[in-house]
Amino acid sequence: MSDLKEHYLKFLQLEEELGLFEKRIAGIPYWELSRVEVFLTLFERKVSGIQKKTSRFKDLTKLLFYFKSLFNLRKNPFFCGEREIIFSGGQRRVLTEDGKWWDIHVDPFLHRVDQTYMSLEYPIDLEHYGPAKTSNLYHFDVLLTLGFLRQKLGLTRVSISADEMYALRQIRTEIEKRFEINLDIPKIVRKRLQERQSLLPLCLKLLKRVKPKLVVMVTNYARKSLVEACKILKIPTVEIQHGVISAYHPGYSFPKSAFNKVDFPDYLLVFGDYWKSIADYPIDTGRVISAGYPYLERKIKQYAQSKRKKQILFISQSRIGIPISKFAVELSKHNLDYKIVYKLHPREVSDWRIRYPWLVDANVEVIDTLGTDLYRLLGESMVQVGVSSTAIYEGLAYGLKTFLIDVLGVDYFDPLIKTKLVHKVSTAEEMVKLLTDDDKQDVVDSQSLFLPNGVEHTVQFLRTLYEESTKS
Repeated sequence: MSDLKEHYLKFLQLEEELGLFEKRIAGIPYWELSRVEVFLTLFERKVSGIQKKTSRFKDLTKLLFYFKSLFNLRKNPFFCGEREIIFSGGQRRVLTEDGKWWDIHVDPFLHRVDQTYMSLEYPIDLEHYGPAKTSNLYHFDVLLTLGFLRQKLGLTRVSISADEMYALRQIRTEIEKRFEINLDIPKIVRKRLQERQSLLPLCLKLLKRVKPKLVVMVTNYARKSLVEACKILKIPTVEIQHGVISAYHPGYSFPKSAFNKVDFPDYLLVFGDYWKSIADYPIDTGRVISAGYPYLERKIKQYAQSKRKKQILFISQSRIGIPISKFAVELSKHNLDYKIVYKLHPREVSDWRIRYPWLVDANVEVIDTLGTDLYRLLGESMVQVGVSSTAIYEGLAYGLKTFLIDVLGVDYFDPLIKTKLVHKVSTAEEMVKLLTDDDKQDVVDSQSLFLPNGVEHTVQFLRTLYEESTKS
């Protein structure tokens, strides 16, 4: 089942053989806009065999969101004024003990930033959680709304010639032949091109108004128009690592033909040295910098004295929650002297009973509140189970005995699996046998995974880069 590596290598081969990074529509390199969605959709369909459908309720919620954003003038970034740095944080917030929702990737060091800045937040499932910890916070919502209106007014149409459509259909045919999955490539590409056409002019307008010397972001592949606008205006860009990076992640690992040719941030700040060579980044290795993970450091210190329980913590993931949740149920049928806790991903919380009905009556405690602190659960558990979530690495930093379920995505942990510092298991019975083994798991070098003093490293790098940008 764990053939992600095989699929991704086939995907890279397809990109090289068809010369996809050289393809253009209306002069726009469309493949780099589309490849993450294409591969992740393939990934999801391979795991579940189910094609997602958008509900009418979701469409109505989106329309209400667009309408409300036009009247939220206080959070409209066009009213911000000039700032020296723009921070565009992660699409996730965590409720902490101070009663505030933290952006875990930028809030831990923002108080140390000397320059004036704007925090530009993308919506989190069409919402914004508050009260937010983040200072100088503005929302990207109005750009999404104006972009939506531009599309409805027909201002973002992209003309696709017969030859270009033939090339798109050729990609579709090759994907179906190699992966046995039929994806509507023309539809995906057209959607991404229209998204770019709708957002890029707005991002350019915002940047020209705010006039930052530096833009710092999380998840570059979800902010392609912002990255491209920065490239056009020659504004240095930095990405802060937000999750697992591997040789099989389409947002970070590219074929040789894409090197220095795609709109990737100028610098990538990773958690530690382990991550610097874990993927084939499309930028020079000297621009991949170890900077630590300040929020994790903070949480490890907070729960350092937590009393460990005989508790197994399952880390769910929205794309592969079906096999993870079924594994948890199977494990719960064994007479283990452990409590089994299932931590849902935030995107699963609202409808988990529909997604995973087998969990409802199982002997498993399901954590279905957004405010529950994952790091408290890691600090009080002895064992963790998952597939490819960043939380697995964080659990290793806590010293948890770790089991990885052998499904698509487990390949992300190949380097650690080879060292036998984590256990890959296919069945609950296999895990039970290993769990009852008295042999202790070796300790992972967490400093290689997560460089200490993350706040200092991050702030110092940004300060130096800002000073260089003001001189040029």
